[in-house]
Amino acid sequence: SKNHDAPTTDNKHGHGGDTPMLNVAADGTATAEDLDRIVLDSRDTGSLPADLSVLIDRVLDFPERDVEHAMVPRPLVDFVAADTSLSEVRDLMAVGHTRYPVVGTNPDDVVGIVHLHDLLERLDETSLTAADLARPAAIVPTTLPLPAVLERLDTTSDDEMAVVIDEYGGIAGIITVEDI
Repeated sequence: SKNHDAPTTDNKHGHGGDTPMLNVAADGTATAEDLDRIVLDSRDTGSLPADLSVLIDRVLDFPERDVEHAMVPRPLVDFVAADTSLSEVRDLMAVGHTRYPVVGTNPDDVVGIVHLHDLLERLDETSLTAADLARPAAIVPTTLPLPAVLERLDTTSDDEMAVVIDEYGGIAGIITVEDI
């Protein structure tokens, strides 16, 4: 019986004696390491476009990655102050994003997240502020694995963005379904 745990070579198919082959088990399965090698070899030979190989690499690495790997870091995040008027938020959304994290007087005081959909329903209420429309924010730590974040930001819920906090409780950034 053939040992499927050791690298093999296959001279009948044009592979040299020192070229490692895939460790394909009798049931046709391959390891994650084998898949990595397939992607790398395919990219190196030009049979897989570079952008597609990057995407596949990310998919293969997804279970081991955490929030910090995919988040938008705080310096790149546009925040809205809690007392910002709805007309100002609307103006921001016209040229920016459809969701903004809302913060209080302390920059680490997460009030919630304001969504364009909620804003459009209440445009005529000029006395409201971003805090009045802010939905509760999903809060996740930087160390949370990406699959757990994706579960938390399930596309069937209203949470499409989470505020990421560091080990001290400060805002480290944000993460959205699109980032994942």
